[in-house]
Amino acid sequence: MAAANRKDAVDTVSDSPALTLVVFGAPLSGKRTLMRELSRSEGIDLHMNPSFEALPVVTKAGETIQTPICSANVLRERVFVKVKTLWGTPWEESHWNGILGEADGVLFLVDPQTSRRDETRRSRAMLVDLERRGRPIHVQVTKADLVPQSLRVAAQIRGEMGLDEWPILVTANQDSRRLGHGVESFLTPIHRLLWLLASGVQPGPEAGSS
Repeated sequence: MAAANRKDAVDTVSDSPALTLVVFGAPLSGKRTLMRELSRSEGIDLHMNPSFEALPVVTKAGETIQTPICSANVLRERVFVKVKTLWGTPWEESHWNGILGEADGVLFLVDPQTSRRDETRRSRAMLVDLERRGRPIHVQVTKADLVPQSLRVAAQIRGEMGLDEWPILVTANQDSRRLGHGVESFLTPIHRLLWLLASGVQPGPEAGSS
């Protein structure tokens, strides 16, 4: 019944303006998990068949492969928001140029583990143009359950990576209530950004931060 109600709602606003929210981050930062959890919680389909929408990528060996762009259509405030991400290998800056160029907003996923820090810095550098264009960018520090003192680590990352102007939330794939005050459930950041984009609200830099 819930799925049917969502479909009816979508049908009544088929002429609504569309926005694009890009879920962005280095490999293994949680993009695939986030999209699957969003699909499950919203009762919507993920589109990721290469024949539906794909990005041709040339590997280092010279082989051309089709890397699927995963997308889902979400309805908020009578506005369609297309949530998009790119997963698979290989992963290069040029692979993201097109999808980031479409972004009305970005959810930047950050893996707090020390071994992932270099790739996080590289990913951060790719958002400079969107930052200059004034696109809203939120940061989601994932995998708090894998890092001791995750809030302190997130604060360090915030300073090192120059994330002070962006809202940041620390999340866990597990029950966040077991990880203490300040750790949010996994889908909280994207639900918040979806609502902000659809309603046209611009958040302050300290929203959700600790």
